[in-house]
Amino acid sequence: MRPESATFRYALFCLLCFCITPSKGSAKPASASSPKRQQIEVLFLSSLDPDFPDVAAMIEQTERQILVGSDKPARFSFEYLDFSSSVADQTRRNAAASYLVDKYSGQTFQLVIAIGEETVMFAAQMRAKLFPDGALLFFVVNPQNASQWLNQKPSITGVIREVNYLPTLQLALLQNPGTSRVIVVSGSSEGEKLDMKIAREQFRAYESNVEFQYLTDLALPDLGPRLASAQPEAVILFLDFATDSSGEQFIPARILPNMTCPNPGKIQEAKAARIR
Repeated sequence: MRPESATFRYALFCLLCFCITPSKGSAKPASASSPKRQQIEVLFLSSLDPDFPDVAAMIEQTERQILVGSDKPARFSFEYLDFSSSVADQTRRNAAASYLVDKYSGQTFQLVIAIGEETVMFAAQMRAKLFPDGALLFFVVNPQNASQWLNQKPSITGVIREVNYLPTLQLALLQNPGTSRVIVVSGSSEGEKLDMKIAREQFRAYESNVEFQYLTDLALPDLGPRLASAQPEAVILFLDFATDSSGEQFIPARILPNMTCPNPGKIQEAKAARIR
C-alpha cells in the first residue's frame, strides 16, 4: 500500500470531524459522578512507514484537524506495524498485540485510526482489550472484497480507495492524438510496485494500439535522463514517486515540476482514487 493522496487526506479529515463531533441527538448527559474527560486519546495503527514524507504529512494534518474540530486537548500515539516482516507470523502478531495492550494499559482511546487492510483486521481483533469503547476509523486500498467494508457497525467507519488509472490514460490519449508510446513512471516502494502492477493490468487492453514502457526501480538521477529522451509522440503517466531504488524518499508533487521532458505538457499525473 502507497502513502495517502491528497484525495484520501481530504476524505479522512471529513470522517475525523464526524467521529469526534457527536450529534446533539446522540449526546448523553454526563452523570454527576462521572469525571469529565480532560483530553481525547487517539491511536494511529499503520502498516505504512511513518518515515515516508507523505505519511508524516498526513499524520500531522490529521492531528491538526482533530484539534481544530474539538474543544478539548488531544494526545496522539502512533504504532508502526510492518506486516511484510515477522509481524505477519501469527505468533509474532499475538506477541505484538500483547505488547500494545501492556504498553497502553490504563489509557482509554476514543479513536483508533487503522491504515491498511491487515492493520484494520489486527485492530479489530484486539479492540476489546485496547479500545473497547472507542471508535475505529479505517483506510484501505483495493480490498479483496470491497462489499464487506461497506456495512460496518455504528462505531466503525472509514474510507475505501479503489485504484483506477484508466480514466487518466484515456484522457491522455484523447488530448494527444497520434500517441504511439506511453511511459508509465512509479517509485520503488512495495506500495508503488503494487500500483504499477495494477496499471499494467488495466492498460493491457490498449497494448494492441500503443506501446507501453514501465519505469520503476530507478534512482531519481537515472529517471530524469530517461524522460528527457522521450520522443514527441510519447506521453508520460506519473503514478507516484515517493521512494526511489536507493531508498531515498520524496514528495512526488515537488519533484514532478523539475522533471526534464521534451514536451512537459505531455506529463500527466495519474489520478486514480475512487473514494467510497
